[in-house]
Amino acid sequence: MDRFLCLATSWDDDLILQLEKQGIYKKVSELFGSLNSSIVGSGRPSFALPEVSMEDAKLHIRKAHSIGIKFNYLLNASCMGNREFTDDGREKILALLDWLNECEVDMVTISLPYLGDIVKRYFPKIGVSISVTNRIDSVASVKIWEAMGVDRIVIDPMKNRDFELLRAIRGATNCQLEVLMNSICVYGCPFLNYHYNIFAHGSQEDDCGDATQHRLATSYLVIKCEQIKLSDFSEIIKSPFIRPEDIKLYRDLGIQFFKVKGRATRTSAILETAKAYSEESYEGNLLDIVPLIPSSRGDVARIIADPPIYVDNKKLDGFLDYFQTSKCRTHCHKCSYCRGIAKKAIRIIDQKRLDEFVNPLAKEFDCATNWDEIVARKSLTVSS
Repeated sequence: MDRFLCLATSWDDDLILQLEKQGIYKKVSELFGSLNSSIVGSGRPSFALPEVSMEDAKLHIRKAHSIGIKFNYLLNASCMGNREFTDDGREKILALLDWLNECEVDMVTISLPYLGDIVKRYFPKIGVSISVTNRIDSVASVKIWEAMGVDRIVIDPMKNRDFELLRAIRGATNCQLEVLMNSICVYGCPFLNYHYNIFAHGSQEDDCGDATQHRLATSYLVIKCEQIKLSDFSEIIKSPFIRPEDIKLYRDLGIQFFKVKGRATRTSAILETAKAYSEESYEGNLLDIVPLIPSSRGDVARIIADPPIYVDNKKLDGFLDYFQTSKCRTHCHKCSYCRGIAKKAIRIIDQKRLDEFVNPLAKEFDCATNWDEIVARKSLTVSS
């Protein structure tokens, strides 16, 4: 398998130039990205994404094609507030899809089945991939999407270590299969759908004007999730990342594509991560290529730029062996495997900064709005 990486774009043409110069492009099947806002939106809020004009985006896609890299445009907002069923919404959706057709995008990634039907009916040359936001976690759901005519399915990252399920899905469908490599979401996160919806509405042109509001909404959940992981390092090990060294395990299962997120990060970080995954090996802090938070443009950017802990990637060699035969799905409260791995592979490099981030549990509340002021202004009686 020569080209297997699906790589985020920063819309910086130097990314394509460096991919070619460093030879990484030979392993890259496609770039993926979106405008920072549109009628549909995507899986990242506008404030976190680089701005690019429609004309520059078209030229960027053309440059990718010139070195044999395809382009996958993200239309994977989890909710459109039913705009897709209004006359105005439908006209804007068709205009966006018509532009993407002019750009000769190879594929679009969608969350809403309605959008998939529109693409298949009116733009049959564009492939359709089902987003990670759909949380595809069963053979049954795969078969339903396959019957709708989709071309590719991104499997729910929470199932990245359920090898029995991955084998079953591969044996049940002819669709292309893709896994997300560098996700460090909390395993079994109960806030994920809420998070996806916050991102969706923060990237739609009719909603995303109030950047402050969307920064606060995003920060609320980011901080909440990071406090979980940094208060208990085993949660980092439990998260569904796939190391560069472990690509072979998934390739042997018949997985064809390996998605590396990072479109909210700088070009140099995308290149570093792409290099590690293209070489299927990395020596260093795993958090350099599997960031603790999904955006380097948010209010807690320093935690991604300089994490207070070090996850020794090479000390994780072989740790997935346990999951090859284990029925480990629902017994984290009884199992200590990931806790033992965390003790071996993770060390604190800045205790003071770690304490500053983890300890103020009220911070997640305060970042959303000043509730104390509102309570006082409304003269509410609140239990203390």
